[in-house]
Amino acid sequence: MIANKNILGPKNGKLILSPSEDIVLGMYYLTKSNLNQIGSKHVYYSYKDITNLLLLDKIHVHSVIAFPLTLIKDKFTEKTFKEYKYIVTTAGRALINYILPTNFPYFNDLNSLEDRDNISYLVKSIDKLPENFEKIATKFKPFKKSTLSKLIEDIYEFDNKKIELILDAIKELGFRYSMLSGASIGLNDIIDIPRREEILKHGDKEVNILSNNYNEGLITEEQRYKKVIEV
Repeated sequence: MIANKNILGPKNGKLILSPSEDIVLGMYYLTKSNLNQIGSKHVYYSYKDITNLLLLDKIHVHSVIAFPLTLIKDKFTEKTFKEYKYIVTTAGRALINYILPTNFPYFNDLNSLEDRDNISYLVKSIDKLPENFEKIATKFKPFKKSTLSKLIEDIYEFDNKKIELILDAIKELGFRYSMLSGASIGLNDIIDIPRREEILKHGDKEVNILSNNYNEGLITEEQRYKKVIEV
């Protein structure tokens, strides 16, 4: 079975491979934004600059930044490229777009997939960047599982020959930044269920009744199993 031919289910054509758990957590963290983070409100001129500065802690993945459209010219139509000069994004989003196909639309949010020339994040000149950093930063929302699933579906339709490599890259980013996020769970995060003891006792009683019915031949093993699952 060829990897790039088994991404969508034959039953309904929907995505089989979808990010989950730690990968979603990592990508959610990676796409948060903070206008006050180190390195924000600056223009960067290559992906390499961004990755190097991340390693040196001179910029943060949540930093709101800009770079010239000349860096991603193939992602826009010629008309848009001539009219606009800069795109506002976050360092984390830049890392994600770096692993996507060169001529795939720049992915700032789901609207970027629906409209290749989505100008919500574009700026016409460098002197207009300061006022637009504040304005555009309010639009950034962290990527949820549904956002990532839609992104993968669109990448598959756009270029399914490289989909397995892109999925691997998304997995690596997700795992890496779920670790770097430092997210954890504590005892106080667990919600106490009201009437828990009463609910458990009632469940045990129902299971015992079902077991007795099975032992007396009133129901089959399959019926008992299904009823226990429902309880």
